[in-house]
Amino acid sequence: MSRVVVFFLMVVAPGLSLCLALLGLDTLGENFLGWFLFLLGVAYPAGGVIHYFIRRQPFWRSIGNRPPAKEEKGDRSFWLIL
Repeated sequence: MSRVVVFFLMVVAPGLSLCLALLGLDTLGENFLGWFLFLLGVAYPAGGVIHYFIRRQPFWRSIGNRPPAKEEKGDRSFWLIL
């Protein structure tokens, strides 16, 4: 993966999800959707940490000495999905 994608997945996306959790925390008592936002905002960064500690290696590195199966050039689908 390119450095931009790794930076987005490791820094920007967890930061945005924690902002989402703060928005949910602000509306917990008034709105049921606040619980959903809070749980979703906390679960995303927690899932990344749990995944890292289970595998003991970053998700963007290939397993063993073999090369990645297919690596896309230019990361167009990532930006399209985003």
